[in-house]
Amino acid sequence: MAIPTPKDLTKEKSLFALWRLSFKFEQSRFNLIAALLVSGMILRFVWLVPEYPELITGQLRRLVTAGIAFAPSTLGFLIAGFTVFVTVIRIDVFLEMAQREKPGTGESFLKYNLSAFMVVFVHYVTYLFCCITLDLFIQTGGLASVALANARTYPEIAGQVDTVKYWVSGVLLMFMGGWTVYLVMLLKSLVFNVYHVTLTAVRWEWEKSSNSKPSVPKVP
Repeated sequence: MAIPTPKDLTKEKSLFALWRLSFKFEQSRFNLIAALLVSGMILRFVWLVPEYPELITGQLRRLVTAGIAFAPSTLGFLIAGFTVFVTVIRIDVFLEMAQREKPGTGESFLKYNLSAFMVVFVHYVTYLFCCITLDLFIQTGGLASVALANARTYPEIAGQVDTVKYWVSGVLLMFMGGWTVYLVMLLKSLVFNVYHVTLTAVRWEWEKSSNSKPSVPKVP
């Protein structure tokens, strides 16, 4: 078992590196399965209405608009909560976590616990970026509308424009819908992680205080 060093705490230099770090730890299968089930249902819906491409596009626009409203407010709440969380826990508890290795990962318990928070931040920031980017393209009169209108001026591809629009919108709706559900499931996991980290800190302090108490001699 490797002993974590101070340099190990600052190996990651970007949010992408923190996201990659999270794969060293066990992931919640339930979260992924829930997101995939929703994506599958959306794909089935898209498959059943090929004659209504505007319906799919409208659903995608509404989802993106909801995402732009949902992600920043939730992200602000998460950042504030995380700041309070790391402030109230004593630094010596973090030091002890940093000096213990999470078995089978090569990383410390501190990185294991904080990774659960960081991966949520990475997902929400990336999701918000994708929603804003999509909104620029798919809004009425946006870049995608201009590109499609221009494509219809070419007779050799004009007949395929609506089909391409339908399937691209459908795939995006499936992906963003599943991702939205996954973000909600990440919040569920985050609540449990806050609970688990707090009780872990209390347990370690309890065990430390129990071991440091002098034994009481028995009276003959």
